[in-house]
Amino acid sequence: MSVHDSWMKRTLPLVVCDTLALIAAYYGTYYLRFESDLGRQFFGWFGTAIGLGGAANPGDILERYYWEQSSRLLVTLFATLLFLYAFFDLYAGHRFIRRAMMLRGLVLANITALVLFYIYFYITRNAFHPRSMFVSMLAINVVLSALLRSGSGRIARHFGWRSCPAVLVGDTPEAAWIAARLEAEHPHGVHVAKRVPYNPAESSKALLDAIADAVRRNDAGVVIAADRRMPIGAIMQLLALTDNTGVATKVLTDRMNVLINEAGMRMDMIHGLPLVHFDPVGKRRLYYVAKRGLSVLLALLLLVLLSPVLALIAILTRLSSPGPVLFVQERIGFNRVPFRMFKFRTMYADAEQRQAEIEQLNEAQGGLFKIRNDPRVTPVGRWLRRLSLDELPQLWNVARGDMTLVGPRPLPRRDLEQYFEKWHYSRHGGLPGITCLWQVSGRSEINFHNMCLLDIYYLRNQSLMLDLKILIQTIGVVLFARGAY
Repeated sequence: MSVHDSWMKRTLPLVVCDTLALIAAYYGTYYLRFESDLGRQFFGWFGTAIGLGGAANPGDILERYYWEQSSRLLVTLFATLLFLYAFFDLYAGHRFIRRAMMLRGLVLANITALVLFYIYFYITRNAFHPRSMFVSMLAINVVLSALLRSGSGRIARHFGWRSCPAVLVGDTPEAAWIAARLEAEHPHGVHVAKRVPYNPAESSKALLDAIADAVRRNDAGVVIAADRRMPIGAIMQLLALTDNTGVATKVLTDRMNVLINEAGMRMDMIHGLPLVHFDPVGKRRLYYVAKRGLSVLLALLLLVLLSPVLALIAILTRLSSPGPVLFVQERIGFNRVPFRMFKFRTMYADAEQRQAEIEQLNEAQGGLFKIRNDPRVTPVGRWLRRLSLDELPQLWNVARGDMTLVGPRPLPRRDLEQYFEKWHYSRHGGLPGITCLWQVSGRSEINFHNMCLLDIYYLRNQSLMLDLKILIQTIGVVLFARGAY
């Protein structure tokens, strides 16, 4: 399915539903507040109950304002909610198949909008807008959006406007539950077209051939692996298959709990297990172009704005110990192509020569090399690392095209040579970044295996909204120095 078809069939109907819900919520609240005696009594009681006051007698001026300015207010409300709905994955296609996730997203988005409006009112000392009206309007909006979204799904299913055949792998009770739920609800048009049994004793090739044949014969848009016994290696082979065939993948597993426990990703939960979604990489030309343009623009802007800070760090680095200001090291980037990455020097000049003699002190597992109290780090360098300020020169790597703002962290060749699973190399399937899911989920506190899982999840599900979430989280991680050493 092309990007245009996906937008028309999946996203546009939801945007229409949300628009209609907001319009109905606005004018419904207006009627209750200004035209209905019962409504006016309710708002008077409600305003007093929540401690907002001033709701019993809004006056003719307020009534005329909300009628005459309805178009402007609706545009403001819609723009805010549209962004928040996208931020909370309410336009993420069939990433979620449980209604609870949709309802949770709607509630979170509308509560966030309410908080933003209240902050704006407080900052501008605005006492004109009755607070209870916005509470009621957005509460009604949640209910109407949920009803309209559910109704549009039923209509689309009845007329066959939206269909996404699925291949379900496994014969577990969880698989049976998923099949029954999809048959009853057809969320986003997803329905089971073919079931493929999973036998741990069977070769991976036989399973993958059966899945590939089922996908081809049924023109499937998603593969759902619902057997928790499937090992990580088999899951990664399945992801490679669905990447090549251009279909989404859902995996019910407890082997990727780092995505929930550390990264905090929102997912469907089936019988206590996360159903991890992986989008097909497909053709994301528009996303890559937008991401590249925004990354370069922001990197150049930050280089200019932070130039005084960069100059100060350069002086402190030079005064702290002999050696160059910048540390330039070969790192492995997109498709395992090496490039020269820039950092402020945080170690003494002979640090690389001393690497071999302290290998036995390595505290990280797998392909990483990390020591909490590395003796090669200078006093100024330790401070720079704790605040992640040593990474700032990589903004120049972003401007050059070697890196991007958000992407898997590039590792030295020494770490690349320590990879112990073939699927680990999949983390090089995109441009490396200054920050990533690993950075905001614990950094050095997370082992190499889980870092690769986070990177692969990001590469399969990357979007501008996920990038924005990671950038926002990065600010908090840097301020509190979480996992930095």
